[in-house]
Amino acid sequence: MKVWKKFVRHFLPSADNAYRPHLLEKPWLIFFLTIVLTSEAIFIGGLLAQQGSQTLVGAVAPAEVSAK
Repeated sequence: MKVWKKFVRHFLPSADNAYRPHLLEKPWLIFFLTIVLTSEAIFIGGLLAQQGSQTLVGAVAPAEVSAK
């Protein structure tokens, strides 16, 4: 029963938590925002690192070049 009360207190509005779940309090929201922004920065940083390491050299066939 203790586990259920902890679950309700953290996730669901009830009389035990003044109808305000603990996970919606300011410190938890800042924590979740930090996690989301950090993972997004890592993802974008990885994409930029991967793109920067690729060479962007195109092959030009002599038949496609026309002299005027």
